[in-house]
Amino acid sequence: MTATPELLPLVRRWRADPAYFARSVLGINTLWRRQVEILEAVRDERRVAVPSCHESGKTFVAAIAAVHHLLSFQPSKVITTAPTQRQVRDLLWAEIRSRHSGMKRQLGGDPGLGEPSLTHWEIESDWFATGFSTSPDKAQDSAVRMTGYHSGNLLVILDEAGGIPREVWAAVDSLMTSGNAKVLAIGNPSSGTEFERVCNSPDWYTMRISAFDCPNLQDGAAPQPWGVTPQWVDEMRRRWGEGSVIYQTKVLGLFPTSSDDTLISMADAEQAFCREPGQEGCGLVSMGVDVARFGSDETVIYVLRGGQVLAVESWSGQDTMRTAGRVIALAHEHRIDRYSAGRIAVDDTGVGGGVVDRLHEQSWWVQAVNFGARPLSSDRARRFANRRTEIWWHLRDWIRNEAALADRSPAMQDILRTDLCAPRYTQRSDGRIALEPKDKIRARTGRSPDHGDALALAVAALHDDEGEVAA
Repeated sequence: MTATPELLPLVRRWRADPAYFARSVLGINTLWRRQVEILEAVRDERRVAVPSCHESGKTFVAAIAAVHHLLSFQPSKVITTAPTQRQVRDLLWAEIRSRHSGMKRQLGGDPGLGEPSLTHWEIESDWFATGFSTSPDKAQDSAVRMTGYHSGNLLVILDEAGGIPREVWAAVDSLMTSGNAKVLAIGNPSSGTEFERVCNSPDWYTMRISAFDCPNLQDGAAPQPWGVTPQWVDEMRRRWGEGSVIYQTKVLGLFPTSSDDTLISMADAEQAFCREPGQEGCGLVSMGVDVARFGSDETVIYVLRGGQVLAVESWSGQDTMRTAGRVIALAHEHRIDRYSAGRIAVDDTGVGGGVVDRLHEQSWWVQAVNFGARPLSSDRARRFANRRTEIWWHLRDWIRNEAALADRSPAMQDILRTDLCAPRYTQRSDGRIALEPKDKIRARTGRSPDHGDALALAVAALHDDEGEVAA
């Protein structure tokens, strides 16, 4: 189905009307208003940015844009990327492969345009689509890889754009030299990222998608079996609150508001969520245990190896015996020796003291952390107001430089987004840094950052070699 003279009028119509292409070639009759607008924006604009809510069909429409460009401009190149290989192969390219299958059904068989593999679809040597990851921990290598693609008809798709490093965006700019070079950046908004910058740039055509734009939230609309629902929006409102990072990004499609006194930025957290864990079996294992103090709080345990989270457990309630039992069971499971004192850090404040005492009775040496105590050394005491501030500062460094959280489930990533980016800090008149107290965070956000505290304790257990040891 190359552009022979008799097919040129049809190809011209595809170019002019991407929704018609989706119907007639791909057999798709379910595009809704904002999806059509995205396809038309890619047709008309050179640079299109789409910060979007959760489950708006953004990856689906990006796949249609890829196939539309590939077949409407002959020859052409389509380059797709996302922060992780899973996002490339199992999300966007799964949709592209599905669109190809739909095309074959619609046209009554193989049209002679090649067969896509997991991440590559070659029609001819200079006419293809390909996908690869551009992870933050290999930003420079990814940027070099991106610069090799040129075509008179080029489309670059940046999926999950908030996690793509700045170096890759610069490499994409270097490809925009031909008259028909296009770029589509699409994903959930995350503040402090290059995606946020381009969405505010006059050089980009930006269109935001809110959950309230989606078909299932329109008055009188027939319910659809796909996409965001009113029930999900209500659940997000109840669980996180309308002022939360999760509600702003996942429901409203807004870049979350942040302040200069936020300890861990959303941009740093997103980079950690895009780093793939390395090989298992290397490095020491550590554990952090944050013990519930109030009825709505959770007891949370994190197990780490280097930058990787090996296990997470959480439950409501203050059963110190159960908590001590789970600590011992997880230690055995992950081969933490009972005499490795610095590798298990337990919140020793309030109810947590009972957990420390029980572990001591069972001959387990643990690092007992009192959040209100002074930092571990005189140098740190001159810098930080208390132990909690000190270990969260270490957590910030770990998030920026080591954390590889791409394998965490979306639900777990949402919890960590909220907990990691919630605490603020101040600089006192004596020059020391003080983290916002936990009760003030709970009053301001409606939830306690229990997962953040447990993760900070696990990082402290991994990196502090002079902890307070209960023996």
